[in-house]
Amino acid sequence: MMLATPALALLVAVAMAHAAAPPGPGPGNWTPNWPANWNLTQSTVIEPSSAGYFLPAHTYGLVSLDWATGKDIWSARGKALSNQTAMSVDNCRVLKAAGKATRCFIYHNLELALEWEEDQRAAMVDPSKAHYFLQYTDGHGATNGTIYNEPVVITTNTSRLPWDQYFWNHTNPEASAYFVDAVMRSVTSPGGAVDGVFTDDVYGVPMEHVHAARNIKMSAAELADLQGATAATHAELVRQLVASGKFNWQAFPSEPKDDDPATGISKKSCTAFMREHCRPEMQSQPLLMSAGSPGSHKDHGPCFGSGACPQSVAAFLIVRPPVAFIGYGWESDDNDWHDIFLLQPGVPTGLCKEQGTSGVFTRAWTNGVAELDCKKWQAHLPFPAMQW
Repeated sequence: MMLATPALALLVAVAMAHAAAPPGPGPGNWTPNWPANWNLTQSTVIEPSSAGYFLPAHTYGLVSLDWATGKDIWSARGKALSNQTAMSVDNCRVLKAAGKATRCFIYHNLELALEWEEDQRAAMVDPSKAHYFLQYTDGHGATNGTIYNEPVVITTNTSRLPWDQYFWNHTNPEASAYFVDAVMRSVTSPGGAVDGVFTDDVYGVPMEHVHAARNIKMSAAELADLQGATAATHAELVRQLVASGKFNWQAFPSEPKDDDPATGISKKSCTAFMREHCRPEMQSQPLLMSAGSPGSHKDHGPCFGSGACPQSVAAFLIVRPPVAFIGYGWESDDNDWHDIFLLQPGVPTGLCKEQGTSGVFTRAWTNGVAELDCKKWQAHLPFPAMQW
């Protein structure tokens, strides 16, 4: 579970305290069943956190609400009545009604059962479902009936309380099915306000909880079984989400690192990135891309004083498939906005082209030609801007 972090560019390396993600089967190459949306403003993304409802000043294509969004409100109801999931669903409704989001994701955690999520708490307090969660063992596979718990203290404007965090035992088919069913109920609420989920800690134990396996006395084989079952649960969740017209943040394709589908561009990686993503077959995959951030990488070169790198935006417009988002995440805030997102390129009239082997890449749009010179690290974006 990601607790408070600085507002950094989405998909840029984030300092993580937990171990690297273990190898394992992923959900596959999935694409959401969404119509193409080439509008740049409606192709932006942000993953914010706020003490109350999140209602930004700007309009984003995808808002993925962090678990802590609205914590001052849902925590005030008390542990037995906290309703973080319902609040997130309602926040998505509010965002869409205000025209501030085209699509909206809510938060769930694949590794942890969280006391403040009402569907998960229902299983946590049910003695008949104790086997849904990891328990202490004798070191030889036998459990003693005591659920392993790593409480986390949540500070709000009125309280500072420990909340329980159990660990899902995805090797139990009943637990896996319960988790998937609970998530699917939350995203298929009446009104269609929710379009998908951010599934945190997607590789399971030991993500951000490096001592859990040792404390429980799990063997290496038992941990491997748990990780494989966790990956299988994620794959089934993504399958059901896509079948329902929804999607999953962690199903955006990328190089696997932790649970962040990170894709970004720097001066150093520019040519290789563009040649890889300019392949025509990449148009059939979704894309989630960093907008860049001044000072976030020594090779980014000159960017705006705040907000996006024009080189990143040019790269996005040149390589982007029909379903694609660019922006920020990991508890970013509305201050990351830059008016470059108001550019209106129109719709593409062709695919990415490289001028020989020069490292100069272009793509024609109805309102002009986007260009990125990787060697000079210069972008050309001759498009009109929407009036704010």
